[in-house]
Amino acid sequence: MIKIFLPGEALIDQIRKSDREINSIGGATFNVAHALSRYDYLETFFIGSVGNDKYGKLINDFADKNNIKKTYLKTIEKPTTIAIKTLADNGERSFLFERGADEDLEFVNENFDVLFLSSATSVATEKSAKVYKQYLDKATEQKKIIIYDPNYRAFLFNDDPEKFKEIALPYLNKAHIIKLSEEEANILSKKHEFKNLAFENSILIFITLGKDGCMIVDKDNGVHLIESIKINQVDTTGAGDAFIANVTAQLLKKYPNLDKLKKIKVESIKEIVKKANIAAAITTTRDGAAEAMPELNEIEDTYTKTQGN
Repeated sequence: MIKIFLPGEALIDQIRKSDREINSIGGATFNVAHALSRYDYLETFFIGSVGNDKYGKLINDFADKNNIKKTYLKTIEKPTTIAIKTLADNGERSFLFERGADEDLEFVNENFDVLFLSSATSVATEKSAKVYKQYLDKATEQKKIIIYDPNYRAFLFNDDPEKFKEIALPYLNKAHIIKLSEEEANILSKKHEFKNLAFENSILIFITLGKDGCMIVDKDNGVHLIESIKINQVDTTGAGDAFIANVTAQLLKKYPNLDKLKKIKVESIKEIVKKANIAAAITTTRDGAAEAMPELNEIEDTYTKTQGN
């Protein structure tokens, strides 16, 4: 089995819509860990902390119910972190965070095959950022596959894109697979030309474009647009997590180590991205984040039905 470490946050998404408030389980890293735990050839380890409170219990119970390994999921005497999200009628989001247990990130000094970094909060405080960087350094030294999704939240960087760029750049330069939102790509690219996006070790860069699908930037600066399916969007929370989790699972099945991944051809990626777009699209038809991650059979059935359309 391929052993994946995912250090980051598990939290409660408090979603405020115009007509109601919903509490659901989330955290970008926890969402991805949940999605990846469904693949029997992956050994997925979420690493993070929740509080000894009702929300921490909800997250622990969800992990038990969904067979998410809790080996490195700690319960500590701090409140569980809450992400307050306000949703517009079109499903788009704005964020505020009440930080708590997620700040206590632990460095697990054990071997792994793949490092997945997608925490929105771990780089925002000095203590957790130091531990987060330890994982990056270890993966780099041992030549492990590094997957990075910065999950930019303006609030965590005092609405300063330059600060975000400064903090994210070491991770972008070390990562082999990178997932960016359109907003992140615009911040990072010169003159907003995505074809110019390139980092020191990047093999593939995926730029998610919401309902329009995904753009792939390959190591030769080729740009390829893969359209998504048409759906009725309810809530975009977790869509990017569903996308990159599905891409990760498919890639690792074919390219389980760095030597093989470096030989990848972009043509072999296009069908992978079609399925990942579907995973993301299904997620947006539901409220919530972790709970909205689609089952594998849903993705496959929808993929089969939409071929040729």
